[in-house]
Amino acid sequence: FQAYQMSKSKPLLQLNALAFADAIPKVTISTARDDSRPVLTGVLFEATERKLTMIGVDGFRLSRKVVKLEKGTKDDLSQIVPAKALDEVASIIKDTSTEKDSVEIHLLDGMNQMLFVIGDFQLSTRLIEGKFPDYEQILPKEASFSFTILREELESVVKIAGIFARNVIGNKTKFIFNPKEKKLKLAATVIDVGQNESVANLTEVQGDEMETAYNARFLADMLNVVTGEEIIFETNGVTAPGVFKDKADKDFLHVIMPMRLE
Repeated sequence: FQAYQMSKSKPLLQLNALAFADAIPKVTISTARDDSRPVLTGVLFEATERKLTMIGVDGFRLSRKVVKLEKGTKDDLSQIVPAKALDEVASIIKDTSTEKDSVEIHLLDGMNQMLFVIGDFQLSTRLIEGKFPDYEQILPKEASFSFTILREELESVVKIAGIFARNVIGNKTKFIFNPKEKKLKLAATVIDVGQNESVANLTEVQGDEMETAYNARFLADMLNVVTGEEIIFETNGVTAPGVFKDKADKDFLHVIMPMRLE
């Protein structure tokens, strides 16, 4: 990060600081950690006059969070911002900002850099060049299976399954949906140890019995950023992406790709 004179930058967006800090980890959890595909290490910013849509995707999962803008752009914006830089911005906001404070986002002319102004702090980061994946294709258009579950209940069964899944390739955890009993069973099998099964209660169920599998660590990462008391799960089938929504936050959704059951 470097400090730059404001005269060199072009004001672009303004939004509530704490709302921005809250949104950042919800999308950076879905960004890639290695640099083999640089665009996946960043968050796509798509801005209009009224809202900023932030997208993170790493090939296995996707996060989308929409934030209202206090000041938007008349010309639609699309830029890829490094996730590491955004995590640093969120940290500074949490340390320095109050509910009334705003963040200004500027583009530095001709420098392919974005500048974040947080009170007395000015932080810049180089933008990532390249073509971001067509995330709209990943987002399911319909759901044949769905349920609602208390976040605390899902956290509990994921935590238990995760202990066993650490010893399984890809942290694979079976995700077994029983609509008749309104139950969700998570199961992880470890050779020479055995199988663990944890059960949670469901409400608002739709669809038939279904068994798929997800990476337990991905489930735990998602639960770490959801703040509402209830989570809505939707999918269109065993091999279709699983969609997790925070019932208290209609502007956030998280998608996890399933794993093969064999």
